[in-house]
Amino acid sequence: MALIRLLIDHPQDGAWNMAVDESILHFASEKKLATLRFYQWKKPTVSLGYFQKSDDLNDFQMLSDVDLVRRMTGGGAIVHHHELTYSFVTPITDRLHHNNYALYQKFHQGLIEVLNQWDILAHLYDNPHSDEKGLSKAEPKRAEPFLCFERRSEGDLIIGQKKVTGSAQRRHKNAILQHGSILLETSPLTKHLTAINELQPNHVEQEKLLSLFLQKLSDSLGGEFQQGELTEKEIDLAHQIKKERYDNPSWTYKR
Repeated sequence: MALIRLLIDHPQDGAWNMAVDESILHFASEKKLATLRFYQWKKPTVSLGYFQKSDDLNDFQMLSDVDLVRRMTGGGAIVHHHELTYSFVTPITDRLHHNNYALYQKFHQGLIEVLNQWDILAHLYDNPHSDEKGLSKAEPKRAEPFLCFERRSEGDLIIGQKKVTGSAQRRHKNAILQHGSILLETSPLTKHLTAINELQPNHVEQEKLLSLFLQKLSDSLGGEFQQGELTEKEIDLAHQIKKERYDNPSWTYKR
């Protein structure tokens, strides 16, 4: 089995979290190393999808004083509060033929099997406007909701009619980054969103979920996890990226 570096980080601010993921992505092809990272946030933070307009946040007064960062991945805005974020970076040999949807499935299906152990019935969202490969076909044009967990995309993890996990991707040279958010508890900042622990009677403990999830991912990714740390080069680049991009208002408010 291939080795996959595992990072389980202490809560950090949003700019550093995003800079670290980008730094890992930058070196992935050179190092020929896959990295799975789980992390949280020092305080509630909104991460905008790469293509979102920052002005749209003005419609959400409860988020007006919350820290803001823009991701390099697409999708809707996420309120990082009482949730668990993961990133997976892996080299890819063929950028043109890499199956994005298959990577979503490995993570989301693995999480479904973990939740089943708490007798939680979860499933993948089946978009009626996609083909058998999960690729979108023509569908009626409509404005997407601002928040990620109000959207529905092929392969999202659903409990009942509620989305509780979503992921997004970004490529750089011959490597791919997949971000994902697992909504564990409902945030008082977004009371209308329902999380895993509000949808079933058996409380899901984060540490237990993470342990079981790693077992499933080891099988589905065909790798053995080895706890590791960032290299000095990755740390240095992360500091540079943080300063130039994620701490920079011109990046955050670029749209």
